[in-house]
Amino acid sequence: MHESYCGAECQRAAWKGHKKSCARLEDVYGEISAAAAAGDWQGVLKCEGRMEELLKVSPDTLCDLILRTFLQARMGEISEDGVRENALPCTILQERRVQLLGKMGRFRDQGQLMCELAGLFEFAGEPQQAVKCFNRARNVGEAHGFFSIECRACKGLGQLAMKEGRCQDAVDLLQNALAAVPLIEVEDSTRQLDILELLIDALYLTDAIDD
Repeated sequence: MHESYCGAECQRAAWKGHKKSCARLEDVYGEISAAAAAGDWQGVLKCEGRMEELLKVSPDTLCDLILRTFLQARMGEISEDGVRENALPCTILQERRVQLLGKMGRFRDQGQLMCELAGLFEFAGEPQQAVKCFNRARNVGEAHGFFSIECRACKGLGQLAMKEGRCQDAVDLLQNALAAVPLIEVEDSTRQLDILELLIDALYLTDAIDD
């Protein structure tokens, strides 16, 4: 863990107090790591009040690990009780990870997280926020040539359009998703079939296919 100082003299003057604080934060991080390793998500969440302190003094790679750990703990709550309201704290943590990964230049991971964030918003009953996240992911995919992300985002947008009754929009989006499948780095026939089924459903809804 690190802290920034204006010079060596300033660092020496602050060391006495910083040494104790740094040691305490190391203990907190050790407690979080041990709880996460044991799958004790409640134990992780007990340390959530110290998260901002940890993030303030940690390098970016460690910040990502800290955010991911608290996110896993929050997601554990959702899997246990299935309460939609518990998804909203997860969206905040996930958005912070999205911003951090962009800062780190990890755009593929950022696009994937945007799609996951869209799923969280949809689960929380916030479809418009989900649309925004899928569109952001689609932009990242198009900008960097990540066809798997572009495909996933268009598929998600198409599914949301179908739910909202925008059937022609759904058809257009699912066709875009299908067009991206052959360009994905790893062949994925299952994904292609899944999108084809959705596309056929959307075409039926637009009366483009007769029964």
